[in-house]
Amino acid sequence: MKNPFSKTRKIHEPYAIYMMAGWEWRILKTYQRPDKEKNNSYARWLFATKSPHTNGDFEIGDGYSRPILETPQISLSKCSPEWRKHYPEKTQLENKLIVIGCSEKKNKQIKDKLISKYLETEKERRLAQIFEDLN
Repeated sequence: MKNPFSKTRKIHEPYAIYMMAGWEWRILKTYQRPDKEKNNSYARWLFATKSPHTNGDFEIGDGYSRPILETPQISLSKCSPEWRKHYPEKTQLENKLIVIGCSEKKNKQIKDKLISKYLETEKERRLAQIFEDLN
């Protein structure tokens, strides 16, 4: 599989835009395939970054991908369909678990329990709605 994000894009045509409190990261290029990045804590991207310290301009440079992907306060603002396929957004639940510092294994256990509880509640809600509609 070839890296779908290896070709450098212009600032106004990024693969994705991530934002947080006055900061904006535009992803112009990745140096590894998405599946290889998952096991590499030093995976880099080429960013165009705008912050309160850049006077409204973008600064271009390499940076690590993990802080962008794993910081709960940073959200995906806009992206190409191909980007979304390889880098799906984290759910609010996953972000909260990251904030409280759960390990991946513990994160999965908690997430599975919460999803199970949600599904039970959702099933009960649907049944109640059906009975209400019948009356």
